[in-house]
Amino acid sequence: QSYTKSKTSGQKVQYTWTQTDSQVLIVIDFALAKKESLSVSFESQRLEVSFPVTPSRSFELELDLIDEIETNSCKQEVHPEKIEILMVKKNKGKHWPSLEGYGTKNEVVAESK
Repeated sequence: QSYTKSKTSGQKVQYTWTQTDSQVLIVIDFALAKKESLSVSFESQRLEVSFPVTPSRSFELELDLIDEIETNSCKQEVHPEKIEILMVKKNKGKHWPSLEGYGTKNEVVAESK
């Protein structure tokens, strides 16, 4: 399965994600001038990615993941035309229906009184 999402910050930056039984791969379609300017943070159920798109704008991706990852086994690679984020699933063999969990901090839930 392959999924595509867009985050816009002046310049359109798209990413796709695919999965196997043991890994999740996110590919960000962007030619990063300096790989040192890429910031990636892996937590057990959270991913944060940021890098400059222009001198005054940044791409930021913050995901509360649907399941846990093995943070010590995750890595990122910068290629000439793309950035790859490889996450290793903690629960091997479990299918992720989406990247983000349901009812996460990013989701606004209205309370009725």
